[in-house]
Amino acid sequence: MRVHFFAFAFSLLAFPAAAWDQSVLTDTRFSPDGRYFSFVEYVEPEAELRGYATMYVIDTAKNAWAPQTPLRIALEGEGASGKAALAEVRKKGAALIDHFGLVDAGTPSLPFQPVDRGDPYRHRHAAALPNLGQLMLVERKAQAAHGCTTDTPEPSDFKLVLSARDTVTLEDYAGRLPRSRGCANGYDIAAAYIHEGGGRKVLAVLVGIYTRGWEGSDRYLIAVTKVLP
Repeated sequence: MRVHFFAFAFSLLAFPAAAWDQSVLTDTRFSPDGRYFSFVEYVEPEAELRGYATMYVIDTAKNAWAPQTPLRIALEGEGASGKAALAEVRKKGAALIDHFGLVDAGTPSLPFQPVDRGDPYRHRHAAALPNLGQLMLVERKAQAAHGCTTDTPEPSDFKLVLSARDTVTLEDYAGRLPRSRGCANGYDIAAAYIHEGGGRKVLAVLVGIYTRGWEGSDRYLIAVTKVLP
């Protein structure tokens, strides 16, 4: 089995797509003061003898990757699987957990919603967050950061807002898609976590990114974080 280790992979397309690649969310953590949020996603590709996993640590105030992250593992060959890649990420990521002082994030405000293969177009674009308001994701057409093939669906961008007494923009339209999103053609709200500590309240939303796979759509995850007023 070959192990490929990526310390600073720039794109979710760093791993080859298979017929139906759907990320599974696990190992969500915050630092006690809410400065950092972390999660792990892993993929069990339908293509045999492969497996991928990634650990992200996000600086919640900057809504950006923390130094030395993300940590990506890709496995190929005999014994490769998503669970095996997850085990490698957990082993190599232990030092990051200690470095950033990460602890279990607890119960999500919005539990992770996997894609229903029987109804793959049922995406969650709005959800109520207890004591915070309505979380809403809006899509619009966008220009990709690099050329997309003519048989790829038209790329799209998203805006994420929290609407209550005041409207808080969590993520605005990028205009031109970041290269890390590839030819993204859809989004949804996958999960959400709220953390209070160190004098701050932090909201972390996991957003599903859809791209075209060999057969149907692939879905990967990004985090949008916001220190709330």
